[in-house]
Amino acid sequence: MKTVKVLKTVSMISTSIGVGTIVSNIVKTATAAAEFNPLVKACVAVGTFAISGMISDQASAYMDKQIDSIVDTLKKSSDEKDESNGKS
Repeated sequence: MKTVKVLKTVSMISTSIGVGTIVSNIVKTATAAAEFNPLVKACVAVGTFAISGMISDQASAYMDKQIDSIVDTLKKSSDEKDESNGKS
């Protein structure tokens, strides 16, 4: 199960980085033409960080569930194979 834990950690990190990059690029594109004063620019940066964090949390939880589902499927398949070979 150590392999699964490592896989989940790598998945969480890569998902968070990917989502953060995508959200940041969307916000940059959506606000590129606007002329903001420094206070509004700071607020946009904080908002971008918050949105990235929220979406990253959900995406990471989704990936975690998918990994669990794959592990369960593989376990069941292995158990069924063992039972069909007379092992328990």
